[in-house]
Amino acid sequence: MKQYIIPLVYLPLTSLAFAGPGDDPFEQQGFSGEISALIGYGSGKSNLATDNAIKTGSLNSEADSESQLMPLPLGELSYTFGTQKVFFGMGRNDAVDAALEFGYGFQLANSSALMISYLHPVIDGEAWADPYLVDTSREETDVTTKGYRLQYLNMLGIGLDADFTHYQTEIENENSGSSYSSSSQSLLERDGSGIYASLSTGLPLSQSTFLMPSIHINQFSADGDAMSYTQYGFGLNLMHKFGEHSLLLGYEQATSNYDKANPVFNQTQEDTISSISLGYNKEGFMGYQSLELRFMVGYDETDSNIDFYNESGYMIGVGTSYVF
Repeated sequence: MKQYIIPLVYLPLTSLAFAGPGDDPFEQQGFSGEISALIGYGSGKSNLATDNAIKTGSLNSEADSESQLMPLPLGELSYTFGTQKVFFGMGRNDAVDAALEFGYGFQLANSSALMISYLHPVIDGEAWADPYLVDTSREETDVTTKGYRLQYLNMLGIGLDADFTHYQTEIENENSGSSYSSSSQSLLERDGSGIYASLSTGLPLSQSTFLMPSIHINQFSADGDAMSYTQYGFGLNLMHKFGEHSLLLGYEQATSNYDKANPVFNQTQEDTISSISLGYNKEGFMGYQSLELRFMVGYDETDSNIDFYNESGYMIGVGTSYVF
Protein backbone atom coordinates (compact mmCIF):
# COMPACT_ATOMS: atom_id res chain seq x y z
CA MET A 1 0.00 0.00 0.00
CA LYS A 2 2.94 2.30 0.57
CA GLN A 3 4.70 4.11 -2.27
CA TYR A 4 8.07 5.59 -1.35
CA ILE A 5 8.77 8.39 -3.80
CA ILE A 6 5.59 10.43 -3.43
CA PRO A 7 5.42 10.68 0.39
CA LEU A 8 9.12 11.46 0.77
CA VAL A 9 9.30 14.08 -1.95
CA TYR A 10 6.71 16.38 -0.41
CA LEU A 11 8.47 17.16 2.88
CA PRO A 12 11.33 19.21 1.42
CA LEU A 13 9.17 20.51 -1.40
CA THR A 14 6.35 21.94 0.67
CA SER A 15 8.55 23.16 3.50
CA LEU A 16 10.70 25.16 1.09
CA ALA A 17 7.69 26.67 -0.65
CA PHE A 18 7.37 29.51 1.87
CA ALA A 19 9.82 32.13 3.06
CA GLY A 20 9.64 31.19 6.71
CA PRO A 21 7.42 30.50 9.71
CA GLY A 22 4.93 33.23 10.48
CA ASP A 23 4.28 34.28 6.89
CA ASP A 24 0.99 36.03 6.20
CA PRO A 25 -1.02 33.80 3.83
CA PHE A 26 -3.14 36.82 2.79
CA GLU A 27 -0.28 39.20 2.00
CA GLN A 28 -0.29 38.59 -1.77
CA GLN A 29 -3.66 39.61 -3.17
CA GLY A 30 -5.24 38.22 -6.33
CA PHE A 31 -4.01 35.09 -8.07
CA SER A 32 -0.84 33.31 -6.97
CA GLY A 33 0.47 29.82 -7.33
CA GLU A 34 3.18 27.42 -8.34
CA ILE A 35 3.72 24.84 -11.08
CA SER A 36 6.43 22.22 -10.56
CA ALA A 37 7.90 19.59 -12.83
CA LEU A 38 10.08 17.07 -11.04
CA ILE A 39 11.53 13.65 -11.66
CA GLY A 40 12.12 11.21 -8.84
CA TYR A 41 14.02 7.97 -8.49
CA GLY A 42 13.46 5.75 -5.52
CA SER A 43 14.15 2.28 -4.22
CA GLY A 44 12.40 0.53 -1.37
CA LYS A 45 11.39 -2.78 0.10
CA SER A 46 7.93 -3.44 1.45
CA ASN A 47 5.71 -6.51 1.46
CA LEU A 48 2.73 -4.18 1.09
CA ALA A 49 3.96 -2.30 -2.00
CA THR A 50 2.47 -3.73 -5.20
CA ASP A 51 5.75 -4.29 -7.06
CA ASN A 52 6.39 -8.02 -6.74
CA ALA A 53 3.25 -10.15 -7.08
CA ILE A 54 4.80 -13.31 -5.64
CA LYS A 55 6.10 -13.45 -2.10
CA THR A 56 8.66 -16.25 -1.79
CA GLY A 57 10.33 -17.88 1.20
CA SER A 58 8.96 -17.42 4.70
CA LEU A 59 5.90 -15.20 5.05
CA ASN A 60 7.37 -13.48 8.11
CA SER A 61 10.39 -12.08 6.29
CA GLU A 62 11.34 -8.76 4.72
CA ALA A 63 10.62 -7.99 1.07
CA ASP A 64 13.15 -7.67 -1.74
CA SER A 65 14.15 -4.20 -2.95
CA GLU A 66 12.32 -2.64 -5.91
CA SER A 67 13.17 0.58 -7.77
CA GLN A 68 11.12 3.04 -9.79
CA LEU A 69 11.54 6.23 -11.79
CA MET A 70 8.57 8.52 -12.09
CA PRO A 71 7.60 12.09 -13.01
CA LEU A 72 6.09 14.23 -10.26
CA PRO A 73 3.95 17.04 -11.69
CA LEU A 74 2.81 19.27 -8.83
CA GLY A 75 1.06 22.59 -8.55
CA GLU A 76 -1.20 24.90 -6.62
CA LEU A 77 -3.36 27.92 -7.35
CA SER A 78 -4.96 30.36 -4.94
CA TYR A 79 -6.97 33.55 -5.15
CA THR A 80 -6.83 35.98 -2.23
CA PHE A 81 -9.41 38.74 -1.82
CA GLY A 82 -8.95 40.87 1.26
CA THR A 83 -8.89 38.60 4.28
CA GLN A 84 -10.25 35.55 2.43
CA LYS A 85 -8.82 33.08 -0.04
CA VAL A 86 -9.73 30.01 -2.04
CA PHE A 87 -7.08 27.48 -3.04
CA PHE A 88 -6.65 24.37 -5.11
CA GLY A 89 -3.64 22.18 -5.68
CA MET A 90 -1.83 18.91 -5.35
CA GLY A 91 0.00 18.64 -2.08
CA ARG A 92 1.06 16.29 0.63
CA ASN A 93 -0.98 15.70 3.77
CA ASP A 94 0.21 13.26 6.40
CA ALA A 95 -3.13 11.43 6.33
CA VAL A 96 -3.81 11.48 2.57
CA ASP A 97 -0.72 11.20 0.35
CA ALA A 98 -0.61 12.86 -3.09
CA ALA A 99 -4.03 14.46 -2.80
CA LEU A 100 -5.85 17.20 -4.62
CA GLU A 101 -6.84 19.78 -2.02
CA PHE A 102 -9.77 22.17 -2.48
CA GLY A 103 -10.14 24.78 0.24
CA TYR A 104 -11.23 28.13 1.64
CA GLY A 105 -9.50 30.26 4.24
CA PHE A 106 -10.20 33.44 6.14
CA GLN A 107 -8.30 35.65 8.53
CA LEU A 108 -9.16 36.03 12.21
CA ALA A 109 -8.04 38.43 14.90
CA ASN A 110 -4.42 38.34 16.13
CA SER A 111 -3.22 37.54 12.57
CA SER A 112 -4.65 34.03 12.92
CA ALA A 113 -6.37 32.18 10.09
CA LEU A 114 -8.64 29.19 9.52
CA MET A 115 -8.23 26.98 6.43
CA ILE A 116 -10.92 24.41 5.59
CA SER A 117 -10.36 21.93 2.75
CA TYR A 118 -11.35 18.65 1.15
CA LEU A 119 -8.68 16.10 0.18
CA HIS A 120 -9.23 13.78 -2.75
CA PRO A 121 -6.62 11.34 -4.11
CA VAL A 122 -5.10 12.19 -7.48
CA ILE A 123 -5.26 8.49 -8.35
CA ASP A 124 -6.36 5.54 -6.27
CA GLY A 125 -3.61 3.77 -4.38
CA GLU A 126 -2.93 0.09 -4.80
CA ALA A 127 -2.74 -2.77 -2.32
CA TRP A 128 -2.80 -6.54 -2.34
CA ALA A 129 -6.29 -7.94 -1.92
CA ASP A 130 -4.63 -10.55 0.33
CA PRO A 131 -1.03 -9.62 1.22
CA TYR A 132 -0.43 -12.83 3.22
CA LEU A 133 -0.14 -15.30 0.33
CA VAL A 134 3.18 -17.11 -0.29
CA ASP A 135 4.46 -18.67 -3.53
CA THR A 136 1.34 -17.65 -5.41
CA SER A 137 0.44 -14.56 -7.40
CA ARG A 138 -1.30 -11.90 -5.35
CA GLU A 139 -4.05 -9.76 -6.90
CA GLU A 140 -3.99 -5.97 -6.76
CA THR A 141 -6.93 -3.89 -5.60
CA ASP A 142 -7.61 -0.16 -5.40
CA VAL A 143 -7.31 1.84 -2.18
CA THR A 144 -9.15 5.15 -1.86
CA THR A 145 -8.41 7.58 0.97
CA LYS A 146 -10.32 10.86 1.25
CA GLY A 147 -10.43 13.43 3.99
CA TYR A 148 -11.53 16.76 5.40
CA ARG A 149 -8.93 19.12 6.81
CA LEU A 150 -9.03 22.05 9.22
CA GLN A 151 -5.96 24.23 9.84
CA TYR A 152 -5.72 26.90 12.52
CA LEU A 153 -2.68 28.99 11.61
CA ASN A 154 -0.92 31.18 14.19
CA MET A 155 -3.37 29.97 16.81
CA LEU A 156 -4.38 32.76 19.22
CA GLY A 157 -1.53 34.83 17.79
CA ILE A 158 1.15 32.78 19.56
CA GLY A 159 2.81 31.32 16.44
CA LEU A 160 1.42 27.79 16.85
CA ASP A 161 -0.23 25.99 13.91
CA ALA A 162 -2.84 23.27 14.45
CA ASP A 163 -3.73 20.78 11.70
CA PHE A 164 -6.67 18.37 11.97
CA THR A 165 -7.73 15.82 9.33
CA HIS A 166 -10.54 13.30 9.39
CA TYR A 167 -10.01 10.66 6.70
CA GLN A 168 -11.58 7.46 5.43
CA THR A 169 -9.90 4.52 3.69
CA GLU A 170 -11.70 1.97 1.51
CA ILE A 171 -10.22 -1.22 0.06
CA GLU A 172 -12.16 -2.16 -3.07
CA ASN A 173 -11.57 -5.92 -2.78
CA GLU A 174 -10.66 -6.68 0.83
CA ASN A 175 -9.62 -10.33 1.06
CA SER A 176 -6.92 -10.32 3.75
CA GLY A 177 -6.33 -13.71 5.36
CA SER A 178 -8.35 -15.60 2.75
CA SER A 179 -6.62 -18.86 3.71
CA TYR A 180 -7.48 -18.42 7.41
CA SER A 181 -10.71 -18.72 9.39
CA SER A 182 -13.53 -16.20 9.02
CA SER A 183 -12.85 -14.85 12.53
CA SER A 184 -9.22 -14.21 11.55
CA GLN A 185 -10.29 -12.50 8.34
CA SER A 186 -12.57 -10.13 10.26
CA LEU A 187 -9.61 -9.04 12.43
CA LEU A 188 -7.58 -8.21 9.30
CA GLU A 189 -10.08 -5.95 7.52
CA ARG A 190 -8.39 -2.67 6.53
CA ASP A 191 -11.37 -0.42 5.72
CA GLY A 192 -11.84 2.29 8.30
CA SER A 193 -11.55 5.92 9.31
CA GLY A 194 -8.99 7.93 11.19
CA ILE A 195 -8.12 11.24 12.78
CA TYR A 196 -4.77 12.93 12.28
CA ALA A 197 -3.92 15.95 14.44
CA SER A 198 -0.67 17.90 14.72
CA LEU A 199 0.81 20.99 16.33
CA SER A 200 3.80 22.81 14.86
CA THR A 201 5.63 26.09 15.23
CA GLY A 202 8.60 28.01 13.88
CA LEU A 203 11.35 29.18 16.20
CA PRO A 204 13.73 31.77 14.70
CA LEU A 205 17.34 31.02 15.59
CA SER A 206 18.44 34.03 13.53
CA GLN A 207 17.00 36.21 10.76
CA SER A 208 17.73 33.45 8.25
CA THR A 209 17.53 30.21 10.27
CA PHE A 210 14.41 28.59 11.66
CA LEU A 211 13.83 25.50 13.78
CA MET A 212 10.39 23.98 13.18
CA PRO A 213 9.33 21.31 15.71
CA SER A 214 6.05 19.40 15.49
CA ILE A 215 4.12 16.67 17.26
CA HIS A 216 1.25 14.54 15.97
CA ILE A 217 -1.21 11.79 16.78
CA ASN A 218 -2.80 9.52 14.18
CA GLN A 219 -5.61 7.26 15.36
CA PHE A 220 -7.01 4.81 12.81
CA SER A 221 -10.08 2.69 13.55
CA ALA A 222 -10.26 -0.17 11.06
CA ASP A 223 -13.09 -2.65 10.64
CA GLY A 224 -10.55 -5.25 11.82
CA ASP A 225 -9.15 -4.66 15.31
CA ALA A 226 -5.74 -6.09 14.35
CA MET A 227 -5.44 -3.27 11.75
CA SER A 228 -6.52 -0.48 14.14
CA TYR A 229 -3.72 1.56 15.68
CA THR A 230 -2.70 4.71 17.49
CA GLN A 231 0.44 6.51 16.39
CA TYR A 232 2.38 9.22 18.22
CA GLY A 233 5.20 11.11 16.57
CA PHE A 234 7.37 14.19 16.42
CA GLY A 235 9.35 16.04 13.80
CA LEU A 236 12.18 18.56 13.63
CA ASN A 237 12.89 20.68 10.56
CA LEU A 238 15.81 23.07 10.32
CA MET A 239 15.62 25.65 7.53
CA HIS A 240 18.35 28.09 6.54
CA LYS A 241 18.06 30.81 3.88
CA PHE A 242 21.04 32.58 2.38
CA GLY A 243 20.34 34.95 -0.48
CA GLU A 244 18.50 33.07 -3.22
CA HIS A 245 19.25 29.69 -1.64
CA SER A 246 17.34 27.64 0.96
CA LEU A 247 18.28 24.43 2.74
CA LEU A 248 15.97 22.23 4.77
CA LEU A 249 16.98 19.30 6.94
CA GLY A 250 14.10 17.27 8.32
CA TYR A 251 13.74 14.36 10.72
CA GLU A 252 10.58 12.58 11.84
CA GLN A 253 9.94 9.65 14.16
CA ALA A 254 6.73 7.93 15.21
CA THR A 255 5.57 4.85 17.09
CA SER A 256 2.45 2.87 16.16
CA ASN A 257 0.72 0.44 18.54
CA TYR A 258 -2.03 -1.82 17.19
CA ASP A 259 -5.15 -2.78 19.13
CA LYS A 260 -5.27 -6.57 18.79
CA ALA A 261 -2.98 -9.46 17.91
CA ASN A 262 -2.55 -10.19 14.22
CA PRO A 263 -3.91 -13.75 13.78
CA VAL A 264 -1.46 -14.50 10.95
CA PHE A 265 1.61 -13.92 13.15
CA ASN A 266 0.05 -14.32 16.62
CA GLN A 267 1.57 -11.01 17.70
CA THR A 268 0.27 -7.51 18.28
CA GLN A 269 2.05 -5.25 15.81
CA GLU A 270 4.30 -2.47 17.08
CA ASP A 271 6.15 -0.21 14.64
CA THR A 272 8.77 2.51 14.91
CA ILE A 273 8.87 4.77 11.84
CA SER A 274 11.69 7.21 11.13
CA SER A 275 12.60 9.39 8.17
CA ILE A 276 15.23 11.94 7.27
CA SER A 277 15.24 14.33 4.31
CA LEU A 278 17.30 17.10 2.81
CA GLY A 279 15.93 19.73 0.45
CA TYR A 280 17.62 22.51 -1.52
CA ASN A 281 15.94 25.39 -3.34
CA LYS A 282 17.43 28.13 -5.53
CA GLU A 283 15.38 31.13 -6.58
CA GLY A 284 16.09 32.99 -9.80
CA PHE A 285 17.22 29.85 -11.63
CA MET A 286 18.89 30.54 -15.00
CA GLY A 287 18.29 34.24 -14.48
CA TYR A 288 14.49 34.00 -14.31
CA GLN A 289 13.21 35.46 -11.05
CA SER A 290 10.07 33.31 -10.95
CA LEU A 291 11.87 30.06 -11.74
CA GLU A 292 13.27 27.90 -8.94
CA LEU A 293 15.55 24.88 -8.91
CA ARG A 294 14.66 22.13 -6.45
CA PHE A 295 16.60 19.11 -5.25
CA MET A 296 15.59 16.66 -2.57
CA VAL A 297 16.76 13.39 -1.06
CA GLY A 298 15.11 11.30 1.62
CA TYR A 299 15.18 8.00 3.44
CA ASP A 300 12.55 6.34 5.60
CA GLU A 301 12.38 3.12 7.59
CA THR A 302 9.79 1.12 9.50
CA ASP A 303 11.11 -1.22 12.18
CA SER A 304 8.39 -3.63 13.27
CA ASN A 305 8.31 -6.44 15.83
CA ILE A 306 6.83 -8.51 12.96
CA ASP A 307 9.44 -8.88 10.21
CA PHE A 308 6.76 -8.97 7.50
CA TYR A 309 6.03 -5.29 8.16
CA ASN A 310 9.65 -4.06 8.09
CA GLU A 311 10.09 -1.44 5.36
CA SER A 312 12.75 0.93 4.09
CA GLY A 313 13.22 3.18 1.10
CA TYR A 314 15.07 6.16 -0.30
CA MET A 315 14.38 8.71 -3.00
CA ILE A 316 16.18 11.38 -5.00
CA GLY A 317 14.25 14.09 -6.81
CA VAL A 318 15.18 17.10 -8.95
CA GLY A 319 13.16 19.61 -10.90
CA THR A 320 12.05 23.18 -11.37
CA SER A 321 9.13 25.26 -10.14
CA TYR A 322 7.53 28.36 -11.61
CA VAL A 323 6.18 30.62 -8.85
CA PHE A 324 3.75 33.45 -9.61
